[in-house]
Amino acid sequence: MEIIAVIVTIIVGYLGSALLGNAMNWPDAGAIVAITVMGFFILRKLDKNGKDNQPDK
Repeated sequence: MEIIAVIVTIIVGYLGSALLGNAMNWPDAGAIVAITVMGFFILRKLDKNGKDNQPDK
């Protein structure tokens, strides 16, 4: 799963730079989008781990 997150982050970062960065004249847009996507994957992984460790009621 981690390798998929890395590949998706690279692709989305490139597309963010190519599409959003060029349209808005914002050269760092790709980095911002890539950080956001990787943050999503990290938070999703933490949320899954937190639900697995909770005791049954």
